[in-house]
Amino acid sequence: MQIVSAFPGCGKTTLSKKHPNINDSDSSHFDKRYFPGNYLDHIQALYDRGACTLVSSHALVREGLAKRALPFILAYPAVDCKAEYLERYRLRGSPQAFIDLLDKNWESWIAECENQRDCIHIRLMKGQYLSDVIKWGFHL
Repeated sequence: MQIVSAFPGCGKTTLSKKHPNINDSDSSHFDKRYFPGNYLDHIQALYDRGACTLVSSHALVREGLAKRALPFILAYPAVDCKAEYLERYRLRGSPQAFIDLLDKNWESWIAECENQRDCIHIRLMKGQYLSDVIKWGFHL
């Protein structure tokens, strides 16, 4: 069982399409009135069943995983990969508002990931995706 909290653009959706046994739990599908509790309950249920799951890297989600003592890997790009990731967002058709938000907050959000406690860190370098660094099937 494995939980990977990954920054946008790291390849969560692509990885889950290549490996149908991996759950891609997109946080945008959860009612924001109950977020992050409803999302964390979903992640907890998948974890309890032994599922491999890709989840959001929102600060509230990371904090909730740590509070629930759910072991997780946090994958995020190196801070100098900003231009590459902004291009990834454009190429996948992300709304301009999303791209602008990531552009504006890039450095602070990457720093938050770097400072996250109670997890295993994976920093993706230029050209890397989750599929290059994550090996499924081991236990944390």
